[in-house]
Amino acid sequence: MIETDVPSPIDLRQMSDARQWADEAMKKRPWRTVLFAAFANALRDSGAHRVLELGSGPGFLATYLLNERCRRLST
Repeated sequence: MIETDVPSPIDLRQMSDARQWADEAMKKRPWRTVLFAAFANALRDSGAHRVLELGSGPGFLATYLLNERCRRLST
């Protein structure tokens, strides 16, 4: 039996659709930065040096974590 994907009004294979989705995603879900900050704090407290990001959109979490790491190293 072949399963089909849930139909979507956007095609993330198209760069214009992907950019539009990325531009709107954080505006629609501003609470995500609170979650990202919790991840950053947990990583800092654990002393972890590696992170594998799975399924956080187009790298929003990875970008946040890298920016936090760079910010903390520069202070």
